[in-house]
Amino acid sequence: MQAGPTTTVRPSTPRRVSRAAWWRLDRTDLYWLIALTLVAGVLRFGSPIFLDIFAHPGSAAPISAWGIGHNYQDPSIPGLGKPNDIAPNSPFVFDELYFANDAHKDILGQDYFDPEPPLAKLIIAIGIKLFGFNSFGWRFMPALFGTALIPLMYLLARQLLSVRFFAVAAGVLTAFDGMTFVESRTAVIDIIPVAFAVLAYLLFHLHLNADTVARRRWTIVLTGITLGLALGSKWTTLAAYGVIIVILLFRLVVRWTRYDRGTAGIALLSLALLPALFYGLSFIRYLSITHGITNLAQPSLGFAPFHFNPGAAWTEIAEWHRQTWLYHINLKADHIFYSPWWSWPLDFRPVVYYYAGSGLGVDQSTGSTLVAEIFNLGNPLIWWAA
Repeated sequence: MQAGPTTTVRPSTPRRVSRAAWWRLDRTDLYWLIALTLVAGVLRFGSPIFLDIFAHPGSAAPISAWGIGHNYQDPSIPGLGKPNDIAPNSPFVFDELYFANDAHKDILGQDYFDPEPPLAKLIIAIGIKLFGFNSFGWRFMPALFGTALIPLMYLLARQLLSVRFFAVAAGVLTAFDGMTFVESRTAVIDIIPVAFAVLAYLLFHLHLNADTVARRRWTIVLTGITLGLALGSKWTTLAAYGVIIVILLFRLVVRWTRYDRGTAGIALLSLALLPALFYGLSFIRYLSITHGITNLAQPSLGFAPFHFNPGAAWTEIAEWHRQTWLYHINLKADHIFYSPWWSWPLDFRPVVYYYAGSGLGVDQSTGSTLVAEIFNLGNPLIWWAA
């Protein structure tokens, strides 16, 4: 009896999960993403809810997309990009007085001191460069980031729970939340670091759910880069950085997450080095301008011709951080809208961004004097339920 040829049985390798399955998305999710993004964009760039549907007859809203705020037009500063005709009065609302002007000075190469990292103002400057130094120009990029926040919340929720309803609810509630709406429609910087933080959380969860070494590696690299961009926009995103570090360390200790040696090294470098690197890169424009807090003879960085003085750059950045730290720890100015930090999630005292109680006419149906007000208030139903 002759033995047949021997066959080698090789262990089966797990099939690679499709990209759609990894993201937990199907065609229905794409429809929801498109719909939510369109709704968020329309609301933020040009809200159609301008008529007071509760007034009879309907009256035009006293608050419009542009033309709000305290009239401002500095004839000594030329407009940038397109003619300054979208909002001729170029009004500021709340801290737009600082951030819009700072972004404009970044474009002009002028010195200023602001105790916030530079990236968010540089992003606002993109809109000013495109549309001019006017209210539409400086509100364009916050509106864009505020719109992008909605699909990001949907995608993050899809990673957290596999139930689509949870993702739809997250997207809808974020789109119609009062605080995200106001932050998206004004040139204050907060919506920009928030969007970066949510993107970092999304990439981190994709990393945890990745089924291949390649996916694990590039997602943790992108997580580190995004955290650096978030920190370069506002220091408060250190909270997101810390949460990611704590979650990852916990999962490694209980062995829910396991790395090969190469991936472990990439993860360590990505979370220890890349955030610091990209945070530092956010100061490139800052280093190309001379500043009064150091009084150096010339900028430490130049491009035409190229020159770089590492010692001067260190002096500039170190002094900015020293001044910023002193500002924050010594800030004790009273503010009419002050409230203790623990009360913020409870919506006890929202911040009024704008109020006008005269010169707006009267309501045609009630005869009451019209007032205009913008206040930064999260939806109490959402915030209290959370």
